[in-house]
Amino acid sequence: MTPVVEEGTRRRSTVAAASVGLSIVILDATAVPIALPSLRLELGASTTGVQWVQGAYLLTLAALVVALARPRDMLGRRRTLLLGLLAFGVGAAIAATAGSVTAVLGGRAVQGAGAGALLALSLRITKAAAPWEDRARAAGTWAAVWAVTLAIGPVVGGLAVELVSWRLVFWLCAAAAAAALAIAGYAQFRSRDEAAPEPVGEPRRRGPLAAGVAAFALAGAYCALMLFVPQYTELVLAHSAFVSGLLVLPVTLPAVAVAPFARPLEARLGARGVLAGALACATLGLLVITRTGGYGAIAPGLLLVGVALGLLLTSGPVGALTVAAALGGGLLLTAGGAVFREIELDRRLDGSSFDAAFADGLAGAAWLLVAVLVVGALLTWLLAARAGGGRR
Repeated sequence: MTPVVEEGTRRRSTVAAASVGLSIVILDATAVPIALPSLRLELGASTTGVQWVQGAYLLTLAALVVALARPRDMLGRRRTLLLGLLAFGVGAAIAATAGSVTAVLGGRAVQGAGAGALLALSLRITKAAAPWEDRARAAGTWAAVWAVTLAIGPVVGGLAVELVSWRLVFWLCAAAAAAALAIAGYAQFRSRDEAAPEPVGEPRRRGPLAAGVAAFALAGAYCALMLFVPQYTELVLAHSAFVSGLLVLPVTLPAVAVAPFARPLEARLGARGVLAGALACATLGLLVITRTGGYGAIAPGLLLVGVALGLLLTSGPVGALTVAAALGGGLLLTAGGAVFREIELDRRLDGSSFDAAFADGLAGAAWLLVAVLVVGALLTWLLAARAGGGRR
């Protein structure tokens, strides 16, 4: 094998390792929520315990994403990616073999730390691995992997639970991390000095800040919904895990389908118009979900939230959106869970059935998310306007 061919192979391996690293983070975000109702029943977890299965993961993920938001190369990108993959895989294996909710939480915290490293570095490594003329194509590959995993994740999670158990979802994540580790061992990583320069000053512009505020609110709404909706469809509406996975596709599929049209819309309406439309769409969707009355009542709301996510995906720098989304997901899931628990407990103490109390808790959490989205919409509008009509 000639040096040129070998270098090209190693670079492709780098893109593959970074893309697989991203895909397992997205797989976790979309498949694990489908596994939570079965995990809750098998381990006898409370509502609080189930919430922290996601909360422990998201908060450690957010902490690592923030810590790695600026490239410092203290450990080197290759070592950081390898450590992230190792932590993610080990954490997933701990969760898969756990005999208690406490053990699952420990595994999820380790897994979240690994996911934070992967999410912070995957696109950066992908772009750095490619020659200048191929960097747009490499970024496109990264985005395609993201989109495919987002679309199929709920179905994969539902099938895994249906065919084996909730533990298979975590074993799949561990296996994917092991595969990415093997690929990364052969990959060629470039240092920060060789990589594409970061746009100077971009995170300080108000346009990206407006997109970050929108990402915070929308990611928080998505994470909270993905905690409660699968439990609602499985535990209250008595659907199977596989059907539950299909029933959350109105969130993930529109996000993938709408994303390619966000840039053309922004060219016509400006960033402020697109971001305002996304937040208005999500707010309307959450208002629909407050009227829980069976899946048919909430499905239009899920669809609107999915469209909103698709509009957001290309509305700002990936780094800024990633940091904001990680923070929003961790913090708003925690806040939404607290509102849900309080309402559910009050209803149960008043003599309501589990089904009625759960539905009321879901509606209450949705109202909190509506309030966050409204505030986020106002801030986004003001910030984008001060940035010059939202055009970057």
